[in-house]
Parts: sequence; structure tokens; C-alpha cells
Amino acid sequence: MGLQVVFFGTPDPAARVLGDLLSSSHGVVAVVTAPDRPAGRGLELKQPQVKKAASEASIEVIQPTTLKDEDMVSRLRSLEADVFVVVAYGLIFPAQVLEIPRLGCVNVHFSLLPALRGAAPVQWAIIRGDPKTGVTIMKMDEGLDTGPILFQSELEIGARETAGQLMTRLTALGGEALVRTLDLMEEGDIVPLPQDDSLATVAPKLNSADARIDWELSAKEIERRIRALSPDPGAWTTRNGKRVKIWQARVVPEAGSIAGGLANRDGEMVVATREGGLLVLELQPEGSSRMTSTAYLRGHAIVPGERLE
Repeated sequence: MGLQVVFFGTPDPAARVLGDLLSSSHGVVAVVTAPDRPAGRGLELKQPQVKKAASEASIEVIQPTTLKDEDMVSRLRSLEADVFVVVAYGLIFPAQVLEIPRLGCVNVHFSLLPALRGAAPVQWAIIRGDPKTGVTIMKMDEGLDTGPILFQSELEIGARETAGQLMTRLTALGGEALVRTLDLMEEGDIVPLPQDDSLATVAPKLNSADARIDWELSAKEIERRIRALSPDPGAWTTRNGKRVKIWQARVVPEAGSIAGGLANRDGEMVVATREGGLLVLELQPEGSSRMTSTAYLRGHAIVPGERLE
């Protein structure tokens, strides 16, 4: 028969998990997502990806600005769902909402909790150089990703994998894990496992300022950050006062002695770091499209002693 679910989520990964849920035996009675937001140069209202997916499936869409309003709490209660499912929704759940469904609220989190609690677990897994990560389905409480674990599934992180590529694989894994968890919940065959808080680490949100490359780091650390910040917001540096995003790079053994120092090596850009060098494979100058460093250097020759800031 399946459980009756209210789904909370906003961006594309959430929409893909919703797709897996819609293909299962469980029923989605409503979808809760963020309000439409102005976007682009014309500031036209843009629908969240989850709203598009729900509308195509003829599912009721609710777009509150808060979950603390009594009318909204009453509306959620009236849906009489067995469980609330949350994937990258964006609003904090007050206690009165957590208590509504008879089986509680479950969250699809893209790390192996208690590791990497927070908003950017995929990016931080790459930044830290973790060999593996995964998906945790947890029962929500009032803390930040602190609730008991219901189900986990892991995968290895590729040596050249970007956050975008890893997120695609984790999203597929998350959809499978969620459906399996709901199956077990329906059967009454699941035992919540409390997290060990002593093992917890955090994964705070990354913004554009965090994406600025620090050339005093080692080449290995910088290369990981470049992959972790792709596709959003993109790792960047400055050259002659203008921003340059670096999308792909490879660690090389040697470079100059000054961190950030530039060199032209056989037509490709190499940047010195605190330890080792970084061969830039793809970059994007401010106001231009992405290109190889070879193409870039044809019109932007390196001056002796020049460095990136």
C-alpha cells in the first residue's frame, strides 16, 4: 500500500530524489518548496526545480516563507501524512512541525553522519580529501543533522571528481536509500541508531569569498578546493585586478619559489604554491567564457615575476 508522504525540498538534487519517490509504492500527497525567486538579468520569477517536478506529476505544491505560522502548521497537519521527507529544503523545522507525522520527519543528508553535518557536506568531503562519503537517512530532531540514523549507504570519491559529479552520484544513491528506508519503516523493521556526537564534524556553507584561492596552501589542497567548488560558486583568483575562475587543474611536482607565481610551461599556465605547482587546464577570465589555459595565454602573455593574488 505504501506510506503517505509530504515531500520538502527545493533544488535539482531534491527534484531527482522526488522522482525516485514518485516511482515507488509510496504516495506523495503534497510537496513543500521555497517560493519562486527573481533570477537572471530580467529578474523574472523562477520556479524551484521541485515545484516543476511536482506540477508535472499533478501534486499539490505549497510554498511558505516560514513553517512557524500557525495556519501553515494546521495545513500540514490536515494532510494526514505518515511521514515528512526532507531533501535540501532550506527552512528550519520547529518542534510543532516535527511532531505532526506519526512516523516523524526523515532527512536525506549527503554524508556519512555524524561526519560533515551542515549545508555543504559534498564540497567539504572533497576539500578534506576523504576517500569515501555517502548518504544518511536520519530521523530529524531540533538539532542540525543530529537525529538518529535510519539507513546509510556509502561510495568512494573519484580522484578527479568535482562536487557536481559527486552530487549526481549521491543523489541517485539518496533516492534508492530513501525508498528502502520508507519500505523498512512501513514494515516496522527499522531501529534508529543514535549518532556518536564525539565523532561529529561540520560542513558549513561555502560562499564566493570562501572560493578565493589561497596560493599559500599546497597544490594538492588547492586542486581539491577547485574540484569541490565546481560548479558553484567556482574557485577564483585575481590577475591584474580582474577575477579569473579556475575550473580544472592538475598537480605538478615543481613550480616557482613564490606562491602564486606564474610560468608558461610549453604553452600552458603553471602556478606556484606553498608546496608543488598547479598546471591550469581550464579557466574563465572575468567577462569571458571557459577556455584552456593554452588558449588564454595566446592573448594574455605572462610577464616575468607576475603572480596571481
